[in-house]
Amino acid sequence: MSEVTELTLDFLKNHPHDASLVLESMPPDTCAVFFQTIPPALAAGLIEPMPFDRAARLFAAMRASTAAAIIVKMNADDAAAALRLIAGSTRDRLLAELPANRKNTFRKQTQYPADTVGAWMDAFPIEIGETLSVGDTRRWLRQQERDLENGLFVIGAQGGVTGMIGLSQLALARNNLPVGKLMTTEFNCIQDRADLQSVRDLDDWERFDALPVVNHNQQFVGALTWRNLDKALSINGSGANSVKVLPLFGDIFKGFLEGMIQVVDWLSNQPRTEKDASRIDAAQEER
Repeated sequence: MSEVTELTLDFLKNHPHDASLVLESMPPDTCAVFFQTIPPALAAGLIEPMPFDRAARLFAAMRASTAAAIIVKMNADDAAAALRLIAGSTRDRLLAELPANRKNTFRKQTQYPADTVGAWMDAFPIEIGETLSVGDTRRWLRQQERDLENGLFVIGAQGGVTGMIGLSQLALARNNLPVGKLMTTEFNCIQDRADLQSVRDLDDWERFDALPVVNHNQQFVGALTWRNLDKALSINGSGANSVKVLPLFGDIFKGFLEGMIQVVDWLSNQPRTEKDASRIDAAQEER
């Protein structure tokens, strides 16, 4: 790895907030070339603090494979918010590069406007049938590599939500008890197209960390957590008015990064010999 790359990576790792602000102020096309040269996890940490419209422009300017590698390292909600702002054909090209589970989730989330429940719901929460026993449910859950903190949603034969079960309920119940006898049935389902503000004051938030989301046919399509609702309201309420200021010595940081990016851009346009290609491959393997 060249000294230029080492120096750049050290700067990005030691001053991520400053670097993010500087990169945010630079042309997307210029930054896109630069992001192709740094590890995806590092790039994700630099893009996450940016406004969603800025992140969207960056992703649109990148190679689809580069953008996808960065997106899978990002917070899923931040990535979905940025993807929602990318034009349909470009977004489809990016989604095609993602792993199947991420692609399906983002495809489902990005069909909703940003200020609706559907845009911020977990599109694939854990759901079970009401005829299962507690013992069968426990055995099935042990095979799942999923986050269980929001409990389980019990789904009826027609696809509607018939109940909810907390993990503490499941842990204390008898193995032979049907989940239909254990589940809680007194709660509100939220419409996927509902405005976020309209569900903020539901009394159910005092009892549940997540509520089921249904479509216009009352079929289960996801779950909205209080954490995501609070985050969405915070972003939608303050994002348009937020003001970001370049850090102290911002001009120095910007000049430094611009110089590094120009070097990367110049190198990427130079003809490569077979020897050069071998050295580059070796450097990437080290990374």
